[in-house]
Amino acid sequence: MRKALAGVVPVEVLPAGAGMRGEIAESWARCVSAGLSPGCVDARSEAGRRPEEQLMQAAAPVLDYLEDDLGNLHVGVVLADAAGRIVDRRVSQPFLRAALERANIARGFVHTESTVGTNGIGTALVQRRPVAVNGGEHFAEVFRDLASVGAPVVDLSSGRIVGVVELVCLAGRADSLMLPLAKRAAREIEQSLVDNSGVSERVLLQSFLRARRGRRGAFVFITPQTMITNAAADRLVSAVDEARLRAIAGQLMREADRTSIEVLLRGDSRLTVRCEPIFEGRSPGGAMLQLNPAVVADADRQDGRSVRLTYGWDSLSETEHSVIGLIARGCTNREAGEQLFMSRYTVDAHLRSIYRKLGVNSRVELTRIVMERAGSSAS
Repeated sequence: MRKALAGVVPVEVLPAGAGMRGEIAESWARCVSAGLSPGCVDARSEAGRRPEEQLMQAAAPVLDYLEDDLGNLHVGVVLADAAGRIVDRRVSQPFLRAALERANIARGFVHTESTVGTNGIGTALVQRRPVAVNGGEHFAEVFRDLASVGAPVVDLSSGRIVGVVELVCLAGRADSLMLPLAKRAAREIEQSLVDNSGVSERVLLQSFLRARRGRRGAFVFITPQTMITNAAADRLVSAVDEARLRAIAGQLMREADRTSIEVLLRGDSRLTVRCEPIFEGRSPGGAMLQLNPAVVADADRQDGRSVRLTYGWDSLSETEHSVIGLIARGCTNREAGEQLFMSRYTVDAHLRSIYRKLGVNSRVELTRIVMERAGSSAS
């Protein structure tokens, strides 16, 4: 691990160990860039600020049952808002409460990654996905006796993160079930936020959740007031595309004989947009848009130049295909770099590009796609 992070994280701040997971190493690098030191972090208190009522109301019943279910397992339950400020904490065991107090894991304290380093709350907010941090993976020394997992809570009506559910215990008592429990709790709070919204918005959101269940790819849910993107679509569209996508949805719903429209987003993403109306009663109140890379023949280009897609399998370069083949076979970045005659940092840059183009976040997801394509080719 010390070799892997040499030149990114000073050797003197690294804990002893054989290796470090990629997402943790990236978090540590951000901590060092922010000027943090493992022995000196500042969980500032903002206890005077009132928590967001909607989040508290939606989370309360979920935290209640988690507290009951986990009380005998020596696991504390923590809720933070979108700014990383702890707004609720449930812990019954005196020894665990004392450990959390020492680490300022208490109401009012801010646990962003830039203030206290790698942790279940702050790192989940930065990565925008669930994270587990165990013992020495915490950047700050004060957290290294603890294990924490955090899962972001998303307001589905706006697509923004409104909080984080964190489960925390002593490092020696960490359990692999903590992360799925935190993820489930976050989803239930999201559902509660939907249930507490207006009737019309709730019906549309419920329809969207049912429609996207089990599907893969980039999807955008859009109404006259709202645009929500899933993780894959989030890499393709931005707020500046909202008005255009809303107009496209309206056009496709008006023109029943037209199933798709090609569009250029963010200046370089040429996509085919398909529309599926979502009904409120008998009338469409919104639409779910599926975004796919557009295939443009050279003959269709007026300037005669070839088109390079920016999303999907066909957008990958020859070098990226080579990287994928080695990673899918279990090679590390270093091993892949040695075979391709490039540095492990160059391999990492290629991987980030591959993740963006394929809408994935990890080697596991990438390998699954490779296996599924190989299976479909064989059949």
